[in-house]
Amino acid sequence: MYIKAKYLKNDIPAGKAYTFETNVPVKIGDKISVGKAQAVVEVVNVPEEEVSGYKDKIKKVQKVEEE
Repeated sequence: MYIKAKYLKNDIPAGKAYTFETNVPVKIGDKISVGKAQAVVEVVNVPEEEVSGYKDKIKKVQKVEEE
């Protein structure tokens, strides 16, 4: 599944939403880890057609933070 999330800056979502791939269920508002950075999910179930041009460059979510 493809999602869009904004990176956190001082624990506040900032900048534009980036596309990520995940194999675990996430919902809007979940905190995720991407490498050493954290982000907050903004959109879930992004259509594959929307990412087909850059699909091979999309980072995978390593972990969903438990609240």
